[in-house]
This record gives sequence, C-alpha cells and structure tokens, in this order.
Amino acid sequence: MNTIQIVSICFITLFLSGCKPQKTKEEEQPKHTTFPAQTELSIPHYFNGEFSLIREHPVLTDCATGNRLTITMDSIAKEVIEKYRKIQKGTNTSLLGVFEGSLSFSNDIEKNQTLQLTLTDFIRFDTVNDCDPQRKITGEYVALIPNRQQPTDKFTLNLHPDYTYTFTIFNMLSNSTRKAKGYWYQLSEDMIALEITPLTNYRNKAYINYSTKELTFINSKRVYHHQEE
Repeated sequence: MNTIQIVSICFITLFLSGCKPQKTKEEEQPKHTTFPAQTELSIPHYFNGEFSLIREHPVLTDCATGNRLTITMDSIAKEVIEKYRKIQKGTNTSLLGVFEGSLSFSNDIEKNQTLQLTLTDFIRFDTVNDCDPQRKITGEYVALIPNRQQPTDKFTLNLHPDYTYTFTIFNMLSNSTRKAKGYWYQLSEDMIALEITPLTNYRNKAYINYSTKELTFINSKRVYHHQEE
C-alpha cells in the first residue's frame, strides 16, 4: 500500500469514525482513480431498478442514481431476460427488479466509457411498482459538528450518480478545507457502503432513511441531512 493510500485511509477514518478533525491549513488530498478502466469492483452490490431491453440488449435504470447501466450478456443475464419475457408477454416496457452485481467500465461503439453491470444474482421482479423518486439517494448530505446550534465544522458528503463520492471537512474557525474521494454502493435496500479505492479494504457503512432523506453512519452515529437542490 503506497503513501497516498495510507494518508487517505487515515483521513477518511478520521471523519467517519467520530473523531474531531484537527484545525489545519487548507489542503486537498491527492486525487484517486476510483473506477480504473477495465477494473471490476468485485464486491457484490445491491441494485433496485427498472430492467428493460434496448435492441435486444439488457439494461437497468438504477433507482438510487437514475443511471442507465448496460448489463453484461452472460448466463445469468439470459435467465433474467427469459423471466422478463415470460412476465411481459411480448411487451417491452420496463420492469422493476432487485439484483446483485458488480460494476466495471466498458467502451461502447463510439469509444465512450460507460458503466457495465455484471449480474451475480437475480432476486425478484416487481410487477406492480416502478422506481420511487424518493429512493434516489444521490446528492449532497451535511452534518454540522459538534451540533447544529454551535457548529465548528461542516462535514459534506456528495454522492455522485457515477457511484463516486466526495467528502469535505470545512473548519469554520480556521477557514480551512480538506477533501477525500472514493466510491460508494448499496449493500442492501437501506444501507450503503463507502470505500476509498478498489485497492483497499477500508469501508464505512451508513443506514438510509428514505422518509427523512438522512444517512446515519454506523461507526460515528452521525446523521447527515440531505440538502435540497
């Protein structure tokens, strides 16, 4: 593990574990490639999204991000297509489903990098519901430390639609800022995980409260409130 990875792990451990950050001059951690080309994020991720076929190729629109993911055509995908066609009976409308899978980059015909989803498990189809807009969890979340009445630090977590995140600590007393980046994914319907890079094993988990649009981190017990756009 190189020096950059060690520094990043220490920094993210600091602001996700509940420790109070030191008041230092403004600094930004070195940038990381969180989704290296051709590198698969092999840990199974949870996906709840609308499955459909485009030109006979399976795609999934993830409810959590709104992202349309191209699905790798393999034996599991073919089984899902067969189940989909039996339910839809000739129609090609989208169908809400729950899956597990892993993400990687792929190049499309126009040489653009797109996110590729490889399914590892099919859980179920839902023939009644569509994606609920309340289940979209991307955006900005803020926690004021030590409390909202007299804060000294502002912790900001931005969950981006490409499954990367940016975490920023702004110290109000010293007017200093620190940043870290990584990637995130869902572990289950009501839990997400944040990781620094695919090369490290460090991760932190947070519960999702869809009704209040809040994230509660398991280790620090801090609650991050979603900011309306």
